Amino acid sequence: MNMGIVYVVAIIVAGVLIAGAIVMTGSQQTSGAQTGGTQTGGAQTGGTQTALTIDDELGVCVGMPETRSGSYEDICITGLAGKHENVSLCKEVSRDQRSSCYLLLAIVKSDANVCAEAESPSSCYNSYAMEKLDSSVCAKITEVGSRDQCYSSLAGQLGDVALCDKITTVYQKDNCYRDMASRLGDSSYCDKISSSDQKQNCLNMFSH
Repeated sequence: MNMGIVYVVAIIVAGVLIAGAIVMTGSQQTSGAQTGGTQTGGAQTGGTQTALTIDDELGVCVGMPETRSGSYEDICITGLAGKHENVSLCKEVSRDQRSSCYLLLAIVKSDANVCAEAESPSSCYNSYAMEKLDSSVCAKITEVGSRDQCYSSLAGQLGDVALCDKITTVYQKDNCYRDMASRLGDSSYCDKISSSDQKQNCLNMFSH
């Protein structure tokens, strides 16, 4: 799930929850008897509104429609999990959408360790690292190719050549040095490339 969409939907969810609170409060006011300005229905006492519980808020999410792009109920619950920074709420989300929930919680809490509970922790770690621009999280990725790609992507975004050194796959490491040489305009990084053909192609960029 695209994280930008999740954040936008979370804002929409907040509006929906407010509307739900108004409806619930109105219902309770109608059913409760009024005596001297005090509502016996439990919604208000002396003009003070009762705060919604998490269960009340979850009740607003239940029954929201599904479309081909996803379940609005899952999006709503994910938004609530982020709002309350409550990781356990992600278990209420459909299994195939939980990774998005755990990623959101990891970002909101600034804690990459939350990703350990996701269906695909490595994917969650990678997305977290890209969002937070935190190269240290790349080391948590178990798949070599994905871990190397994490370092390579952040090397480019941060302009940090040292991250290329952490790449273990020769081809990806060579590409990283070549890209950094081009980005920083420094041919010395071409000398770090192990493939003779790749090294020459890199040097050729500076021969004009």
